[in-house]
Amino acid sequence: MKKTIFFIILISIISFNSYCQSVSNKALDFSNKISNSYDETLSMIQVLQEFNSSGDPLNNYSWNRKLSDLYYSQIELVPRNEKVKYWIKYCTQLLPTGDNQ
Repeated sequence: MKKTIFFIILISIISFNSYCQSVSNKALDFSNKISNSYDETLSMIQVLQEFNSSGDPLNNYSWNRKLSDLYYSQIELVPRNEKVKYWIKYCTQLLPTGDNQ
């Protein structure tokens, strides 16, 4: 009986030890994934900053501030009968930015 209990305890210790080693190895792999994910995040931030600074607002309608500036600059350039239409476009794009005229 004592041998059986000793054997069960020994097997339990060995199993627990191998479990702890496998968990610690997985933790190291997880930290590498975090590091790679962080590098990818920094890369995406750089791409988005370049996109935001050099993009065309006519192709990206979510850029309300740039699009409103574009419509405002065109108000003086369009014929007289189009001025109201461009003023309304300007005001419509300006409102989501938090500004008004």
